[in-house]
This record gives sequence, C-alpha cells and structure tokens, in this order.
Amino acid sequence: MKNNPQELRNNVPGILLMLLNAFSLSVLYTCSKKLRVVFEAEQLTFLYKSIVFVCSIPWIFYKHRSLSVLKTSRIGLHFMRGLSAFLGSLLFYHSILYVNTTEVAAFTYLEPLIVTVLSVVLFKEKYHTGTIVFILCGLIGNILVFSSSYSSKYTPLIGYVYLIFALLCWGANNIFIKMLGNTERTATQLFYNVFLGTAFSIPLAFRHAWSIDLSYIPYILLMGAAHVVHIVSFFKAFKLSPVSVVFPFDYTRLIFTALLAYFFLGQNLTVMTVAGCIMIIAGGVFMIYSEARTKYGLKQIKHSIESEVVNK
Repeated sequence: MKNNPQELRNNVPGILLMLLNAFSLSVLYTCSKKLRVVFEAEQLTFLYKSIVFVCSIPWIFYKHRSLSVLKTSRIGLHFMRGLSAFLGSLLFYHSILYVNTTEVAAFTYLEPLIVTVLSVVLFKEKYHTGTIVFILCGLIGNILVFSSSYSSKYTPLIGYVYLIFALLCWGANNIFIKMLGNTERTATQLFYNVFLGTAFSIPLAFRHAWSIDLSYIPYILLMGAAHVVHIVSFFKAFKLSPVSVVFPFDYTRLIFTALLAYFFLGQNLTVMTVAGCIMIIAGGVFMIYSEARTKYGLKQIKHSIESEVVNK
C-alpha cells in the first residue's frame, strides 16, 4: 500500500532528523581528520572517549536515578565489549591520518556488512535476496573506493589495514552487544562501554606529550557536539518514522562528507570513488526496502543500526 500525502508529511520530521544525523557524523569525521594532524591516535581516542563519557553519564543516572543500573553478572562480556570498542576507535584514528574522509565514510558501511555475515554464520539468522545484494554491492563498492586511491598512490596501504581492523573490532563489538542484549539494559551497556573505553585510553594517551594549540579547541568542542547531535537525532528519527523510510537517508553521510572534505580539507573525489559510493548506497537501500517487507527483517535492521550508535 502506498503512503498517502498525510503519511508522507508526517515522516518529514524523521527524515530531517536523519539528515541531521548524517551531517553530524560527517562533521565528526572532518574534525577528527583536522585534529589527527596535531594529536596522536591514542590522544584523540582519549579525547573522544572522555567526551562520550562526560555526555553519557548524566543521561544514564538522570534516567535511572539509581546505582542499580551498574549491577551486572556479565562483567567479563562487558570488558570484552569495551575493549573491542576501544581498539576499534584507536585503529580508526590511526587510519584517518592516511585515508581521506570520504573513503572513511564509505568504508564504515562495511561494518553492518561484517555484522550481517557474522550473524548469519554464528547465530544462524535468516538471510534473503536483499542481504546478498547488500553484501555484494558493499564489497564491490569498497573495492572500487580502495582501488581508486591505492592504484593512484594517494593512500598508503597501512591506512586501509588500520581501517579494516577497526571495522572488524566494531563488528565483534556488535556481536557482544547482541550477546548482552538478552540480559543487560542499554544504559548498563552504555556505562561500562564508555567507562572502560576511557580507562583503556588514559595510559596510552598520556605516554605522549600534550602540545595544545588553542586554535584546535573549537574542533574538539565541535567533535563532542557532533556526537551528541548524532545520538539524539538518530534515535528521535526512529521514534518519529519507520526504519524503511528514514534509514536510507543515512547514506547522505557520503555526500555531506565529500562536500566537507572538499571545502575544509581540500580533498578531491575520483570517478572510481564516486562509483564505489553509488554501489554502497544502492546495495544498502535495496536491502532496507527488501528486508523491511517482513516484520522479522525490519526488526533485525532496527536492532543492527541502533546498536551501531551505542557501540563506539
């Protein structure tokens, strides 16, 4: 059944919020690239994790108003989740020194692909035509993006190695989220994730000398603000509109990132990079509309993309 004009109008706020989410992530990538010039990856990981910690803790305790939210019988699994998220962020910030931000944005769409494959293999989850198309388009699209820069010697191979291992860590982190999801509340998971991530980053970050250039303070603050806007707009979008309507607009992240990279970082796009991004977008949108035809498929998509927000 087609949506009537009133239903379409009702979805506009959700779509706008998803566009805001995509833009905030693009700002986050751009700020990270700027800051990586003056900070080591370990320092930038600490800054990011501590910002998330400061932003998250008031919300956790305001919402629950009790220390009972910290109770858990699965501390080992929380530890593994926090470690995998921390390693993912650390490797990501190592990679962003070498890889341009548009390519980073494209490669991050490999994460749901990795999670999809692991879910099918480890948890015997169902897969359909949309899943297969998504995997193939994602792989082909990222191969095009990779070949564009590497063949032209724009980007050292080590940058992609860091990025791929970061995505593997985040993919494993999503699996830990799935394992914790049956018994642990979201707030409990979020607390241990941000607490452990900050704790892991402290000793590594302070091995390096901190040379603060005041001109970069706005980028640090903007990175924190972008993260908060990302979380709020992402969840609000799903409350206002169906997943199948709003989530395809998350792929505008590639467009926003390319524009910010061009105007603020002086990065140009190649034809192969554009072709790869189009393949990634096409595969993702096809999967969403294909899987969303079933209640089960829609539920799986929503769980996967919501876990992405709180996993890093």
